[in-house]
Amino acid sequence: MLTRWDPFSELISMREAMNRLFEESFVRPGWLWREAGARAPLPYDLLERPDAVELRVALPGVDPNQLEVTVNQGVLTLKGERRFYTEDEERQYTWHVRGLPTGPFQLAVTLPTDVNAEEAQASYEHGVLTIRLPKAEHVRPKRIEIRSGAPHEVIEASAR
Repeated sequence: MLTRWDPFSELISMREAMNRLFEESFVRPGWLWREAGARAPLPYDLLERPDAVELRVALPGVDPNQLEVTVNQGVLTLKGERRFYTEDEERQYTWHVRGLPTGPFQLAVTLPTDVNAEEAQASYEHGVLTIRLPKAEHVRPKRIEIRSGAPHEVIEASAR
């Protein structure tokens, strides 16, 4: 199978990696978000299949009915809020360790190809949100039938 190399997809992947590195290192370093109660980075996988793009996000403890997922100009955005305790519970306890990230979160992921957002499907199972976005028809692989030319004819010839 021949795969067309697209240098721009590598740039997008590199940009995504740099965004993630910057966000995890400077904007929300792990030790800081645990200490200050800021938003923790959301662990996710983004994979591309021949017919679809799939995003899997680890969201334990999140009510899937409280999530908002949108796709706009090649960027999938996920918004929600993680709550393990009610506001009353949070006020009445003395917290010694606060390791579970709570509060609002947002994730924006640049998709690697054009998708058909109208046919997207999402499911939530065992704390993992899976979003499947079929590729747009114009970017799906297409099988091309190869027809051979007219059958070769054998011509008899005699030497004179």
